[in-house]
Amino acid sequence: AIEHAREVARLAPDDGRPHRMIGFIYRDFRQAGQAVEAYREALARHLAPAVRAEVVRELAEVLIDQLGRYRDALDVLDQCPKAFAERPEMLALRAECWWSLGLKRRQAIVLMNRCLAQKAPPIRAMMLRARVAADKGKHDQAIAWLRRAGRADPNRSDIWNRLATEYRELASALEKTVAVLALTQVVSGTDPGAWLLAWIAPVAGEQRKRMQQQAATALRRRDQIQTWLDQMTQLHRQAMQRPWDGTIRRQIAELWARMGRTDLERMWLQAARMCQAGPVKAQAQ
Repeated sequence: AIEHAREVARLAPDDGRPHRMIGFIYRDFRQAGQAVEAYREALARHLAPAVRAEVVRELAEVLIDQLGRYRDALDVLDQCPKAFAERPEMLALRAECWWSLGLKRRQAIVLMNRCLAQKAPPIRAMMLRARVAADKGKHDQAIAWLRRAGRADPNRSDIWNRLATEYRELASALEKTVAVLALTQVVSGTDPGAWLLAWIAPVAGEQRKRMQQQAATALRRRDQIQTWLDQMTQLHRQAMQRPWDGTIRRQIAELWARMGRTDLERMWLQAARMCQAGPVKAQAQ
């Protein structure tokens, strides 16, 4: 797919769309440096406003999620066409950058809440809401938002990784609560303290055990997704080395289907069909 896109880019040097496709593929295989380069090439060429907005969004996502370059992401977001700059997914990206950099945090919360008020809020806004709650020590709220994000997209390993972290944090908080009560009893030596400890310790113990089990479940899900991504990376390298091997491309399509990414499944199935057609017919398409 990359070789085909490069050939299209050579034939249409002013068209940014082939470079966008190259960036899209590199992004999904977590080759961030090459993805950023391709997306910047796309932005330097002609793109319809709606497509330019999508390229801005995708590039900002790579800069944030794979490189942690929030300031660069803000610069990219400033390049979004005005007609698309107020879309929830764009606002969520900007809010995350501001919060992460410690800039305009009140404005970040305002933008985040605007996104969350949508009928189908961006997953990024839900994850930011979880992060804000976690930063304030409200791990139960963070878990609720992460679970909601996980229902919206169950195949994002970062959601499950953060969910496991929040479950562990909540288990730790329960353990500390029991320890404080025990210390209070020792210091005060009062019967009410002993009664409260006797009542809350078993309950907290069961809740802590449940949180630890939930964390383990989340980590297993994260590891399964990561296994799929690792397999995909290996197949992608093979595909790069064997540009006309349709079998490899069908295997990549199958992995994307397992992860619910029908858009990428279709793309790789199309690439497999082009391989069957052969180099001459594929270039004609």
